[in-house]
Amino acid sequence: MSFSVITPSGSAKVGSSKDPMWEAFCAPPAEAKVFRIEHYWPADKQQAQDRIRTAKEMGFGGFVSSLPLGDGYAQTSANFEALKNAVQCLHDQGMQAWFYDENGYPSGRAGKLVLQGHPELIVQSLYTSDLKLDGGKHTVVLPPGRLMNGTAFGSGRNIDLKSSTQGNSLAFSLPLGSWRVIIVTQYNGTQLEGIASPVSMHHVDLLSSLTTKRFIEVTHDAVAKHLGQDMGKSFVSTFTDEPSTLAMFFNRQEYGVLPWSSVMLQEFKKRRGYDLTPKLPALVADVLPDTAKVRCDYYKTIAELFSQNFLAPIRKWAKAHHTLSGGHLLLEENVVHQVPLYGDLFVSMQALDAPGIDILSSDPRIARSGTLSGMDSHVPYDAARFASSVAQLDGSRNVMCEISDYHQQVMGDVVLSGELLRGAYNRALWGGITAFNTYSSYNKHDPKVIKSLLQYVSRVNSMMYDGYRVADVAVLYPIESVWAHFTPSKQYTMDVTPACASIGYVQRDVTRSLFEDMRDYDYLHTNSLAKAAVRSGELVIGRSSYRAVVLPAVDTIPKAAWTNLVKYWKSGGRILFVGTKPMNTTEAFPAPGMAKQVEAMLKDRSGHVKFITEADALQTGKVVDQWLSPQLKASDNANLRMTHRRKDGYDIYFVMNESDKAWNGQIELTGKQAEMWEPISGSRSMLTGTVAEAKLDPWAGCILRMKAAKRSRPL
Repeated sequence: MSFSVITPSGSAKVGSSKDPMWEAFCAPPAEAKVFRIEHYWPADKQQAQDRIRTAKEMGFGGFVSSLPLGDGYAQTSANFEALKNAVQCLHDQGMQAWFYDENGYPSGRAGKLVLQGHPELIVQSLYTSDLKLDGGKHTVVLPPGRLMNGTAFGSGRNIDLKSSTQGNSLAFSLPLGSWRVIIVTQYNGTQLEGIASPVSMHHVDLLSSLTTKRFIEVTHDAVAKHLGQDMGKSFVSTFTDEPSTLAMFFNRQEYGVLPWSSVMLQEFKKRRGYDLTPKLPALVADVLPDTAKVRCDYYKTIAELFSQNFLAPIRKWAKAHHTLSGGHLLLEENVVHQVPLYGDLFVSMQALDAPGIDILSSDPRIARSGTLSGMDSHVPYDAARFASSVAQLDGSRNVMCEISDYHQQVMGDVVLSGELLRGAYNRALWGGITAFNTYSSYNKHDPKVIKSLLQYVSRVNSMMYDGYRVADVAVLYPIESVWAHFTPSKQYTMDVTPACASIGYVQRDVTRSLFEDMRDYDYLHTNSLAKAAVRSGELVIGRSSYRAVVLPAVDTIPKAAWTNLVKYWKSGGRILFVGTKPMNTTEAFPAPGMAKQVEAMLKDRSGHVKFITEADALQTGKVVDQWLSPQLKASDNANLRMTHRRKDGYDIYFVMNESDKAWNGQIELTGKQAEMWEPISGSRSMLTGTVAEAKLDPWAGCILRMKAAKRSRPL
């Protein structure tokens, strides 16, 4: 191999034509850079200018900006003027802004404004109690709230206990035998005392469209009135911060909790066709013949209400005001957490123009645990890939993240090296993040280190921003299977059934295996699977086509999705079942004939369908390797990770070193006119031959660009 090196100050041409990619790499545009988050713009315009100028000199591309937080928020003209001045200063400096839509945390309340004069918009929830009792007399204290259902199950019969209410208790007698008593109450108020800011405030009912209407009136409309109705002239996008039902206890409580709304019973009956009230015990325990179906119907309704009544109206407003809607939700990393908070993360993200995630740790050395007891402390590359999968399948290029070293600075007072911070950004870039927003001040670091870091990120992002990912593997989002097994918890999701918990663990191991095997993947929702085109062993959705589909612990799948998956298999497609095999549709538990069909697929001589146990989930990548050629070959890929995008007629590979030690080795080139781009130095090397000699510093990456080549045929 031979090469010549071009630096940013050198020629920006390949042959006789200009090279826009190289020009953007040398001088990244504002949208490719990291943004700061600022909640307290000063009233003095000069102070705002100085703050912005300092940020620009460091290498930031803009700010996520809110009205100054506090009691005045959206009620004083001075606050609107401060925001307006800041946005104008940003534009004068060639920088950009996003609009942060909340007065504190979480989004939807506008501080106190949404609930002022509207107590009916307070968040609602179900409190649950699950008791195992013997026959005899009992007095049971009710969970707080209005009794919705109290039923004793046992001895081949069910006993309605609602008429046994005495004050805040149930007093009843049970016949001899073993009984399971399920109590469900409806409660108005916050489920997370101490998490809202300020502490004493209630959250709001985000499942009701009336809440969103009020929220937009007091926040978005108010800002547009002062800054101009064409919000696209001021902001790239809105930024909603961790909206959810808040149906989760961060501290251990006496009762379980589930999401609810003032509109739930009416909407459930309209959408699902039956009364939910007598079925409520099924949400708590497996006590009814149709337990799994009721759960699927319930959480599907929660998902629809959250996306349609909260996120979609904001998106509609944004479109009418010529900007985008963006932001991130709460606890995106674990599929089990997603169920009580918004029902279905994929559907929620599809209601955003710029779906995003939260990255609260910047230490890439920490392994993903998949904990059910709160926030994971790893850098969530898989959550980033999830959000970018939603965007790619919907044809959007905007994927945002709020990134910080919160876990290290706030929870441990640890100052990470610039190399480790770079490793964290690498993971987000690998995942498909294109818009970075940070709370981190980096004031404990050498400014030169941070300036170099921000330049590195903007250079890589300038290459990754447009185009689309070329992934051979689709990982099915197992949300319906989680619904079918989900039960309420007294803290986070620590009390869910073992079957429910295992889905999260299998999904964790499947995606980790693909990540470490240098195998790109996209997440696929069953809605997309049902509509995908099938072409000779490939599942095609827009510009994406998949040659292998992995089902992580999926035992429940909608009938239309299953039908198309079988069609894909019959056309020559590869399918891997991990941990369990499909046996149910969301309409039938079990689905007639599905188990036999699965066994027939596994016995087929083609070998295109395989099953591995939960214990072997980390072998997923190796199984896929039996079917598909590597996307990129390296002499030693133990610590290398790779993602492949196609852009403007080029194949672009971002290769990163996930190690504290430098990597030296060879990488095979798959196309012609190959080049290696170095985001640390800002140089590029013109390569000849079929193998590139590469050296990557600890937690550093490089970009390989070559003319787009035909994809290799399956093995």
